[in-house]
Amino acid sequence: MHAVYQDGATLEEVGKRYGITRERVRQLFKKAGLKTRSRQETLELKRRRDPTVAEMYALYEQGATLKEVGPQFGRSAERVGELFEKAGLKRRSRERPVQEMHTLYKDGATLDEVGERFGISGSQVCHLFKKAGLETRGRGERGGG
Repeated sequence: MHAVYQDGATLEEVGKRYGITRERVRQLFKKAGLKTRSRQETLELKRRRDPTVAEMYALYEQGATLKEVGPQFGRSAERVGELFEKAGLKRRSRERPVQEMHTLYKDGATLDEVGERFGISGSQVCHLFKKAGLETRGRGERGGG
């Protein structure tokens, strides 16, 4: 059992393989004087083992939203967020990058186009701009610049 664990299986995976609980595996290892990985070490190992999560996270780190990443891997935005959390990967603040949105808007994108890029509606973008005291054009108009 310990060899399977050392090869990268989690305590839960070892337990499933041998028909016992994760906690029983831990107890057996402890009784035999064998060390187990910390939770953080296990999360890091799982993150490295799952190339899909690593690929998704690479896109996310490049600025893609969860809503943009998910469909590329056949997952919902919510599921992508859960996978990142399970893998111990940090997510960006939930605050909307309003200045970045407004820059796109000033460069000519419509409210709807900006919203699509950030996974929200055009009316939500407009609300965020007004809340931040930023100017808006008439709905659907394109700006210069």
